[in-house]
Amino acid sequence: ALGLKLGVRLNMVALGILGYALMTSATVGDGLKLLLRYNQAIIPSMAIDLAVDQKGALLVGKAPHLPKQLERFYADTLYSAVVNNLRILTGEANVSMSLDLDYGAGEESELYASVFGSKVRFMSDNPGLRFSLGGLVTAITTSNPLAQNIFQRECDRIISTDNQLGLVSERVKQILIST
Repeated sequence: ALGLKLGVRLNMVALGILGYALMTSATVGDGLKLLLRYNQAIIPSMAIDLAVDQKGALLVGKAPHLPKQLERFYADTLYSAVVNNLRILTGEANVSMSLDLDYGAGEESELYASVFGSKVRFMSDNPGLRFSLGGLVTAITTSNPLAQNIFQRECDRIISTDNQLGLVSERVKQILIST
């Protein structure tokens, strides 16, 4: 449950200029697209995918190169951080989403319910954080197109000149895992 507990404590401001770019996005969908765009700068140990179709979108975090428990930690952290921050950014307590996980609830089922609500399914064949079409177009209350453009350009500039992507803690984890 450490990933869940960490994820609900992560906030946009801790991401620096990227956090501000996310905060100024127009909609939940726009924020998720930025998360994908700058994935390697945030969590280089995990690949994040967003599959959009006529029903909505599925956000999936994967790290098959890591031990299963560590991959679960990263996924729990990602999903809980996304949901917690979207609640803050939209002002909505019940962001239109559901969570499917490919493992059992175990002793943490109440903790999952406290973070994600009642829309959590365990032992799913298609894990990920699902958003309805309505959820994707939910407005972010701090949206500012002019500021978003400035922050996004600065993120692009930083990433283009940074040959060591990711937060320092992520880079240390990468080194430890590779040894």
